[in-house]
Amino acid sequence: MYDLAIYLHILHKLPLIDKACCMSSADAHVARIEKSGELTFGQDLMNHLDFRLESISHAFRYREQLLRLRRAAFQLRSQGARAVGQLWVQTAKVARKAGHLQTAYSAVLQASELQAPTAFIQQTKLLKMEDQPYKALLKLDENLKKKTGTNIRWQL
Repeated sequence: MYDLAIYLHILHKLPLIDKACCMSSADAHVARIEKSGELTFGQDLMNHLDFRLESISHAFRYREQLLRLRRAAFQLRSQGARAVGQLWVQTAKVARKAGHLQTAYSAVLQASELQAPTAFIQQTKLLKMEDQPYKALLKLDENLKKKTGTNIRWQL
């Protein structure tokens, strides 16, 4: 029965993503949420999709389906490489929490390739789970130096 609810969720979200991607960037800057309740492409849409993702079961099986759908929809519309990267980060997080480490690692690689800004966080969490805390700290330090331009001293 829950599978049917997920499929209905998918059927509802596909046109929403498609419509938001079709909007011109000028329209997206003018209107945040239109009077009809439709979401514009950008942060409003992503926040809405994230809220909907949090409302379903935390099971990897269901969340991966929705995240896969979103990635495919954004890629097909040739929109939002940043959004696709963040969806890969979410996939890595869900897979890591479910114990699917190979899937999580693959998702982190995809997110890194798309230059998702938070991909390194999931990568360090994976390293920590694999009993490599020193390597995780080095990776975290390296990326924080890139992001902030400052040196951080870790005391071990």
